[in-house]
Amino acid sequence: MNVTDEAAVATAFAETAVEFGGDDILVSNAGIASSAPIEETTLALWNKNMDILSTGYFLVSRALLCLDMGHFHPTENIADKLSAVSLSLDEILLHVSRPMRWDSDHVILLNDDILGMAQKLVSADLLGRTRIGLDFFDATISRTAAWVIGTRNMQKALLRAMLLPMDRLKQSETALDFNARFALTEEFKDLPFGAVWNEFCARMDVPSGLALIGELDGYQSAVAKRG
Repeated sequence: MNVTDEAAVATAFAETAVEFGGDDILVSNAGIASSAPIEETTLALWNKNMDILSTGYFLVSRALLCLDMGHFHPTENIADKLSAVSLSLDEILLHVSRPMRWDSDHVILLNDDILGMAQKLVSADLLGRTRIGLDFFDATISRTAAWVIGTRNMQKALLRAMLLPMDRLKQSETALDFNARFALTEEFKDLPFGAVWNEFCARMDVPSGLALIGELDGYQSAVAKRG
């Protein structure tokens, strides 16, 4: 697909809809890299970069918006954008990663950014309209560990959000009872989410807690021997 051609982008989405019934995930990842001193950069080269990196991203994202955590400034919060964009979109695509610098994808942590995003998805009833894509790496750990730990952190965040007594919190919001809202928000932090997660893992017959380390080491060792 030529991402710089509006007609080509529209055709690609139309053909995908016919062949597969629609689009579930879009990774708008077309790129180009050129390096030259400014005085040696031609207008043609500049325009080529802009066509692919800016216009291409615009044309594809206009067809299916992707909120990319790896391409926002590290201090920006995706959760703040979800309810706003949901007013004008049928579906939303999230590219969930952890930016250390702009355009970098590191293993996500179970931190305020991820917890806030998950809570917004649940409280605004957006889970059914949102596609969550995970993409992360870290050269200091194995790809397997990055994939497993990152995925589990996303699952944990969603679980915590679904366990929150949102109805009680919304009642306080509606009644403008900000004392109760503040108290509830703080008390929620002490709920035994970990016990529910451990029970979930036990029912799925997968390790939880520190037992995960042994499983990852064992798998990595078995894979390394294949070479």
